Amino acid sequence: MTGVVLAAMPIVGCTSRHLLSFLLWVFFALAAGLLTGATAGAESAVLLPYPAPDDFGVIPASTYDEQGRRVGEAAVLVEQLPNENVAVRLHGGFDGGARVEFDAELTPVMVDGRRMLRTLKERSQAHDPDGKPLVTLEIDHQTGHGRCVPPGAGSGRTSEIELPAPDRVVNVPLNLLFQPIGKGQTDSVDTQAFFCLGGARVMGFTGEVVDRDREKTVDGRIIREIKYGPDGRGLLSWAAQPLAPKISFWVDAARDGAYVAHRMPLYSRGPVVYFIADGVDPKLVLPQ
Repeated sequence: MTGVVLAAMPIVGCTSRHLLSFLLWVFFALAAGLLTGATAGAESAVLLPYPAPDDFGVIPASTYDEQGRRVGEAAVLVEQLPNENVAVRLHGGFDGGARVEFDAELTPVMVDGRRMLRTLKERSQAHDPDGKPLVTLEIDHQTGHGRCVPPGAGSGRTSEIELPAPDRVVNVPLNLLFQPIGKGQTDSVDTQAFFCLGGARVMGFTGEVVDRDREKTVDGRIIREIKYGPDGRGLLSWAAQPLAPKISFWVDAARDGAYVAHRMPLYSRGPVVYFIADGVDPKLVLPQ
């Protein structure tokens, strides 16, 4: 889903090795407009599963900090729009403090007689602990552009790039992206993530299932963990690996990959939180 504000985080008090990686990352980031391709894609190349009837609606959730304390409300919403498109929305964070909101709109497509979804647009907006809005991430798959819009800024400060061709960017509907892993149909998915650290750019990302021997089974649930991060296949992605935010996603393998929880920073250099669906024992997700 974040979902996720996929914005890499500067390192404070880093080692010389991390500093070297960071400097390399900055160098490649400056050239990202060249590295990510100059041809705009006409549409997303990623096809996502169409939600089952039971997947529509609101999943109430709560936000927890890294110490396991509940700090606020959260929710995941999947709904059908009047134009038959599907919206995926997520919000969460600290009550009265830092928070984040994600939105995506997807359109149904038929592939070999099967109804799937193609993402049309994605948006994420974070707020700092004082409630002030931070950079807005906007992805328009139809025009093939990604934008980073600072709060209250004129168009001159907006950072914009053309998305790579093919466009495999998935920032928000991670609950749909990871369903095939939850169902056991695959152990990994390869995508791209859109970032706004130092300007708009795209990076190769991979979601991979964690060792299945570590899955937790309780109350009829099979909690499967998925790690999501840079794939390390390009110079920018390789340099970013030590510094990229640690994002994890949990699904219920006993319920066709239904959403359970995810872990992410609310924004660059922001607090790391857990969004956990109500009814799930936080101990199944939080580190012990």
